[in-house]
Amino acid sequence: ERQVHRFDIVLPTPEPVTDLTISADGSTVAYLGGTAGSDFIYILDLSTGQSHALEGTDGTQVAELSEDGSSILITGGLNVDISSTRVSAPVTLFQTQEGTPRANWGPDGRIVYEDDQRLYVFEQETGQRLEVELNDTTGVLDLDWPSVLPDNKRIMATIEYSGQNRGLGFWDIDTGKELGRVQQGGYRARYVPS
Repeated sequence: ERQVHRFDIVLPTPEPVTDLTISADGSTVAYLGGTAGSDFIYILDLSTGQSHALEGTDGTQVAELSEDGSSILITGGLNVDISSTRVSAPVTLFQTQEGTPRANWGPDGRIVYEDDQRLYVFEQETGQRLEVELNDTTGVLDLDWPSVLPDNKRIMATIEYSGQNRGLGFWDIDTGKELGRVQQGGYRARYVPS
C-alpha cells in the first residue's frame, strides 16, 4: 500500500529555480538554480535536509534523477552527461546534433533521448543506440520529452505537429516499433498511476 507524505521543501539557495525533479523513490530532489544560462544543479537529500551544488554543472538546462536518486542525467549544449548525486563531476555519455536534448532513464542502464526530431534508446554498456520508428511522419515537426513507462517496456513522448498541435506517441523500448498515438494536445506528459 502506498503512503502519501506531504511536506514543504525550503530551498537553500536564493536563486530562482528553473527546473525541479524528484527521484522515483522519493529520496532526492534535484533542481536548477541560478541565472538564465548559468544554472547549477543542486541536490537535496530529503532524509537529511542537506543540499549541495554539483560541480561542473553550470549551464545545465535539463536534469533527470535515477529511480533511486544516486545518479543524474544532465543535458545542456550538445552533451548528455551522467553524474553521481554526490560530489563527482559529470562525465559525457554522448553528443547530440540538435543540442539541449531531453533524456530520461530506462531499464537496464538504457537512456531514452530525443535528438534532431528523432527518439533514440542508448545502451550505456555497449555505446549503441537504437532509433525508434514513426509509422507516419506526415506533419510531424519534432519528438520531445521522452519517458519510460513503469512497465519498462514502452516509451511515451510528445509529438509536435505543424500548426502548434501536439499529441503523444508510444513505442516499444526493445524494438523501437511505434505502438500508437493519442492525438490530444499536451506537452511533457508524465505517467501517474491511478
